[in-house]
Amino acid sequence: MDLTEASVLGALDHWASTTPENAFIQWKNEPAQTYGEFHKRTRRLAGGLRELGVSAGDTVLVMLPNGLEIVHAWLACNALGAVEVPVNTFLRGVFLEHILEDSQASVMIVDAASLPHLASVELPKRLRTLVVVGEEAPAVVGHASVVAYDTVLASAPIASLRKAEFSDLSAIFYTSGTTGPAKGIMFTYGQGCVAARNYLRAAGAGHDDVFFCCMPLFHSNAQILQIGAPLMAGARISIWPEFSASQWLNQVRSVGATVSNMLGVMTEFVHRQPVRDDDADNPLRVLQTVPAPATIVGDFERRFGVTCIDGYGLTDAGMVAFRRHDEPLVPGSSGRPVDDFEVVIADPDTDVPLPAGTVGEILIRPRVPFGFMRGYWRRPEVTVKAWRNLWFHTGDAGMIDEDGNLYFRDRMGDSIRVRGENISSSEIEAVLNAHPSVGQCAAVAVPAEVGDYDILIAVVPAPGASIDPSALLRHCEGRMPYYAVPRYVDIVPSLPMTATQKVRKVELRQRGMSPSTWDRLKEGYSVSRA
Repeated sequence: MDLTEASVLGALDHWASTTPENAFIQWKNEPAQTYGEFHKRTRRLAGGLRELGVSAGDTVLVMLPNGLEIVHAWLACNALGAVEVPVNTFLRGVFLEHILEDSQASVMIVDAASLPHLASVELPKRLRTLVVVGEEAPAVVGHASVVAYDTVLASAPIASLRKAEFSDLSAIFYTSGTTGPAKGIMFTYGQGCVAARNYLRAAGAGHDDVFFCCMPLFHSNAQILQIGAPLMAGARISIWPEFSASQWLNQVRSVGATVSNMLGVMTEFVHRQPVRDDDADNPLRVLQTVPAPATIVGDFERRFGVTCIDGYGLTDAGMVAFRRHDEPLVPGSSGRPVDDFEVVIADPDTDVPLPAGTVGEILIRPRVPFGFMRGYWRRPEVTVKAWRNLWFHTGDAGMIDEDGNLYFRDRMGDSIRVRGENISSSEIEAVLNAHPSVGQCAAVAVPAEVGDYDILIAVVPAPGASIDPSALLRHCEGRMPYYAVPRYVDIVPSLPMTATQKVRKVELRQRGMSPSTWDRLKEGYSVSRA
């Protein structure tokens, strides 16, 4: 099929009509749904959502763990012209409340395990219906009525999937900001198509491949590259509940997977597994590793007999650079910018391009109409600021060498990346500042032993108060995602401030841990995911 014009809906229509009996998608190594079966089930779910009042242009919240249901929900929303809003299943408290309110959705598809977290927050008045996947649920949560997913799925199907244009809005992906709550990225069908097309080219993948997906499908990487791309190619997909370093290779072998994705820290965890003589005896030929750790990537490729295609991208833009499967390895590089984007390294204060080999801010802009986000949902001022001087400002530091290879260096702002999740430091601070013993606090990133960063919180006690670090973290649990709970706590008499009374976080980062820093891992404090 023509990947220059297709959308996920067009691809599903195409393969369901031309190869309806071909295997499309499976849960782990269970029997796969064919393209024809998946198409019919998607139309049935869309019919049920239409009966609940969902129509073109509506936003629909989808808070589901990995499984076939989240893929059906996404495409059923799109089949009606509605906009899917995936929600991280680990969000809690104000992190969750913000997306529920900001999305302006009236219908939410959610698994039963997440209902207690919805019941613990104030649901927006607009949210009137919860479609619940899983065990029996109460008839009402808050003021919202509950409908069983199976009941909705049993509805009469819509006649056909909506034809989508490149410019149409397909999803809103929420990503953490640096100075405020998560902002919604208005994701177009064109953006998804461009990302999928470039990924397939980089991987050299086609309809004979089997894609292995164990990354969370509420994120754009898994949804667009690990579901959307193989759907475009007419390939088969195996979905797993989560990543397991010890079981990953056996799982890949069990389904005959040839293509998969990892975040850098996942690659390191697999590399740390005991070496076996048969590590290279597996069907994988291509593994996208973002980023591929420069110190181990060469050994990883030799050990597992796989080509690691590094890349650089962000939800706002999609993947803008790749190492192709047929190009030599350049350790530490994210590959070369793809033809669909212009990429420059510029001075972060002046936007003036810098010479090759110089570190600056990564600026990008698309060459394909609507191959990029339409902006930030309900935040025109943030959109304009990000697009100053007709370049999109990524907030990432990087460098391009003389050969045109792009290198990612670090985040430039106060967003903290922990185990593949971007977290707004201001949202962490807002939760901690609500504790009566906290007078002032600041959250910063400190290097982790393996991949990404850990969170350190510097805390000034309120007048006359004393702080127990473990009590402070108990306050955090349930009010933020488990991965946002700080690892380190520093009790300090004051925070370094600028003349305009802003916290000098650069000083806190440079100072890092001190002998008095409290480390929850060393203290045996365990954070629950529940």
